[in-house]
Amino acid sequence: MGISILVKSVLIDNLHPIGNPEMDIIFQVEVYESTEKNTFFPVVWSKESYRMNPTFPLDKVNTSDEMVLTEEESLGWDEISGKSPQEVLDKVIMKIKEWCDFRDDSR
Repeated sequence: MGISILVKSVLIDNLHPIGNPEMDIIFQVEVYESTEKNTFFPVVWSKESYRMNPTFPLDKVNTSDEMVLTEEESLGWDEISGKSPQEVLDKVIMKIKEWCDFRDDSR
């Protein structure tokens, strides 16, 4: 039984939206190549951070800062594809800029 590669990771970038200091969102963009279709597509994650505090009494409170990647599915990333990793990354950046502008206008 042979193994064939269907999808190959070709690029991983971390993006921080610029222009609105109140938005502390970091996106991780992964670009994959579909070896069967000769196209590239993104998977976009947001890096979420949180602080954990114990809910029970302790003499000394030990907090823990944690970070988790959350897959972003709400902005239509599955509609983005391209013929090169850079083309896909450019389209993702444009969509993030549009989203940030929309968020900024809604305040």
